[in-house]
Amino acid sequence: GLGREPAVAVAGLSRSLPLEGLATVDNFVPVGETQTVAPVVGSHVQGSAGYFAAFGLPLLRGRLLSSDDHSRPVAVISDRTARTLWPGQDPLGRSFRRGRADIFQVVGVVADAKIAGFERDPGLVGYVPYGLSTRGGLTLVIRGKAGDAAAIASARRVVKAIDPDLPLRRVRTLDSVVDDALAMR
Repeated sequence: GLGREPAVAVAGLSRSLPLEGLATVDNFVPVGETQTVAPVVGSHVQGSAGYFAAFGLPLLRGRLLSSDDHSRPVAVISDRTARTLWPGQDPLGRSFRRGRADIFQVVGVVADAKIAGFERDPGLVGYVPYGLSTRGGLTLVIRGKAGDAAAIASARRVVKAIDPDLPLRRVRTLDSVVDDALAMR
């Protein structure tokens, strides 16, 4: 796979990129206990095991999503989400409901990050496995070892070997994503 390529430090998948504001937005409702907070709205980012390392998002407690979690109802949440839903308590092992149906068990807590742009408060964020949704389109996220050009060339080569007809569209560096977000200010 792509993660074994010499030019690639880590690879992951996501349904949206940070700063683009395309995450699913819905309620976060703690379940299985006396509710201490009213339901609040936040972003639900769908990603894979490599997502966090590709963006340099540090783990604070618990664990990150793993390849075994592809379609399991688990979540990694932001520190702010943990403090809001379960103030003064350990969120690991607790569950929350997304909207009216999906229930996720918290397996990890990561640092807060800007999801919807520099100007917008990131609010609450939950990271869930991308395999839980049938919505089309995935974004390949990679962190290169030896620069962007080599990592991009590796991605193109690996994808072509898997399916020569599968296009890689909108190939961009994280710097260009940041530049685009800054231009929207």
